[in-house]
Formats: sequence, structure tokens, C-alpha cells
Amino acid sequence: MQSICFFNHFHNGDLYHSKPFVKDVMNQVETDFYYFHSKDHKILKDLNIKRAFVEGLNQNVQVLNKDDFVFVNTWIGSYFNKYKGECTLNFNMKMWNDIYQELNEILGTNLKIKSIENYYPFVDFNYYILDNVDDYVYNNTNRKILISNGPGLSGQCEYNGDMADIIIELAEKHKNKTFITTQRIVHNKTNIVCTEDIIKSDTSDLNEISYLSTFCDLIIGKNSGPFCFSFNCENINDPSKTFIAFGTNKNDCFLDDIDIKCKLIFEKFTTINKLKETIEHQITKMENSPCVTICEYEDGTKTCKGCGRNEEEITEWSTATKERKREINKAARLRKSSKKE
Repeated sequence: MQSICFFNHFHNGDLYHSKPFVKDVMNQVETDFYYFHSKDHKILKDLNIKRAFVEGLNQNVQVLNKDDFVFVNTWIGSYFNKYKGECTLNFNMKMWNDIYQELNEILGTNLKIKSIENYYPFVDFNYYILDNVDDYVYNNTNRKILISNGPGLSGQCEYNGDMADIIIELAEKHKNKTFITTQRIVHNKTNIVCTEDIIKSDTSDLNEISYLSTFCDLIIGKNSGPFCFSFNCENINDPSKTFIAFGTNKNDCFLDDIDIKCKLIFEKFTTINKLKETIEHQITKMENSPCVTICEYEDGTKTCKGCGRNEEEITEWSTATKERKREINKAARLRKSSKKE
């Protein structure tokens, strides 16, 4: 059987979003696999795939059958001429269904697209050194807000500033919260820290940021780079997690129009002050939440070890009335007290 060489001429987020589909092909087809891309080798370390160097592959080619290889383009943009251009998981499902069919015709395989939850982006954290993140989280017990404040690389938002002014203002107002930025800003606040100072890596740290994001309650950013990597299975399936994605088009948001457990807010960017108001509103909700940042279910149950709420109550919390919140808090306290007895 011919070998399969995946390729992508674009950004880290493109590699990350397509990774579950690549992994699925690797699991279903018995052949040799290669990947040609220009990014840091660490980005796809957990795929355990051989690196290739190939010249002359056009960025718009979709699937190319040539000699001993089948070349598969994992860039979503190569299918914009066939489907409505958007950067979502739903779009990826259509694109990869086409790729699976072409591979079946060329290789005689029987690849089939599974249900959408099988293609949530993932990082196998066992492949990465995470000691510095673990040490930081252990020593900093504040509730954490991750802000992907670097520039968008694919025109996701007309605003490409570093958000420094509003981050500093929010940190001053909410001194009991830690604001983690992915791009360094100039400040004198003790509750603002850059991911570089936590992870301390000399190479790409996007997968480490993905891991760090699992310890953050609120995650904010344009649909690019570190923000993309925070959309991992753990966060997507966490009802206590809130994302604020801001930009020009809602269909640039990878998880748009998908039934997920986490809360996803899209803010069509108008002004930086309007964005600050949206963030402030979610931080206020965090202030009123019973979450104590020990977010783990009891063995064999759907009850959180930290706050005592069950899965349904955690999901309901952000939209519950004040009266309903009092009822949930009372039920959670009873569960925790009965456990102590």
C-alpha cells in the first residue's frame, strides 16, 4: 500500500484542528505515515509521526496520488472553493469526509467519519514536560483567567492589539484573580503573569499552554494560536469552563454551532471597551460561583469533589436565577456535609 504524507503550509492552529482526523486515519489504515509542515517539531510530537520534507506541493491541492505516496492537504482553506468558507469543526467534518472517500478510492480502504465528538481537538499531555505548569498551579491557588492577547494570523479580528490597557485595569479591580497572558505586556501588577514565565520553554509552548488552560476558569482570545490550543477535549467537556471568542466573524470560531458542555460566548468585536465589559461580566459571574477550583468528579458519580454540585447543576449555573442558585448551593452543601459524616 502507498504511504500517506499529510501536509500543511499554514499555521499552528491549522495543524492542531486537523490533528484528530489525522490520528483517526493513522488508527484505521495500516501503512507508513509522514507529515510535511514548517512548524516546530513539538507541535505534533504526540502524533508520533515521521517528519517529511517535500517540495512543489501546491497549497490548494486537496489529495494528490503520486508515485509511492498519497499526499493529503490538512489545510481547511483548500476546500473553501467547494464549501462555504468557515473555520469550524463542522466544516472540517465535511472536508474530511471528502478526504476519507478519496483515500478509500485510491487505497481500497474503508475509512468512515465518526460522530463529531470523536474529532474534538486533543493533546496527549504525556508527551510534554509539564512540571513547571504543575508547580505554578500548585503554588498559585487564585482563580485563573487565560488571555490569548497575541495577534491573529489569519485576519480573525480587525483589532490586533495586546489588550494591555484592559488587562491591567481588570487586574487592578480583581486582585484575587490571576490574569495569564500569552504575550508579554508591560505592567507592575503581581496578579498578571505571562505564559513564558510559567512554562519556561525555549521552543514552541502551545501544547503546554493547552495544559495550563485546563486550570483556568475563563479563557479569552481571537480564534488563533494559543486560543485554538485551549479548545481541547478536557475544556470542551467541562461545564464549569467559559470561553470568550472575539473577532469579526462568528464562523471563524472553531466550535460554532456545536452542542458542547463548556460555555462559549462569541463577541463580534466593535471596541476594546465593549470587550472589556463582556469580560467584566463573566468575571463577576466567577465571583458569585461556588467553584473552589477543585474540579474533579467523585469516583462513580457526577458530583464535584470541590463544590459539591452535580454535572447538571454546574451546567445550569451560569443561566440560573438567584433563587435557583440558592437551591443549588443548599443541595451542594448537604452533599458535602453528608460526605463528611
